[in-house]
Amino acid sequence: MVIPSDSNIGGDLCVPQELVDLPQFAGDYYLGVYINLDEEWLRFWGACSHKKLTTEGVYDESSRNYYLDRDELIEDLEAVLIAREICPNERGEYKFVNLPSLSESESNGLWEQLKQPDCYVPRLALDSPTWLSLFINDLVVASNNDPITAGIEFLESDDPVAVRVREVLENRSLLEIVAQFNTAYPELSPDVVVDILVGSLATKETKRGSDDIADTIELLELAIELAEKLTEIWG
Repeated sequence: MVIPSDSNIGGDLCVPQELVDLPQFAGDYYLGVYINLDEEWLRFWGACSHKKLTTEGVYDESSRNYYLDRDELIEDLEAVLIAREICPNERGEYKFVNLPSLSESESNGLWEQLKQPDCYVPRLALDSPTWLSLFINDLVVASNNDPITAGIEFLESDDPVAVRVREVLENRSLLEIVAQFNTAYPELSPDVVVDILVGSLATKETKRGSDDIADTIELLELAIELAEKLTEIWG
């Protein structure tokens, strides 16, 4: 998980509680990155695992942030990538696993409270469990209404159509593919879906001179099924 900063000084790695204590949003590793917006470049300056941050870092109740001294960070990005391959799940304990549930009326009432002019820092205006419940509820509702997120969730599922699509895509980015489908929607004809699945150039070559008609038919059938699934999801 990338933790951006606009300060070139470095210092401690600072991670908001929401990205540490909630299993749904926590990262296995946190990468401190300095971003220079004026010159349009970024620089990695240090990283640590979730376990190290929660066991050796300091939690500041007043800011609800976790801090880890720069001397404790891994400064070699290649070493971080190797560590991630060897130990992909470097999670420590979470402060909040079972949070209070909020009704729609309670959630709306809290948002109205946080919108008041004298509420300068909304995330600090409520107690931690209440704020985190509100935080999760708001993001989950937003993600459920996001067609890109819904499309990715489907392609990552065990649905037979999704499994076959992943086999066709191999290592291509699901985010990139779903974004292309969403741009074409609702005009998801078999030709359009096939073009996105295998790429326009490859598709034209397949249509012009494929030696395996069965594979071509199978791909078109998959395209039709996928278009039907996406239409159901996006309504």
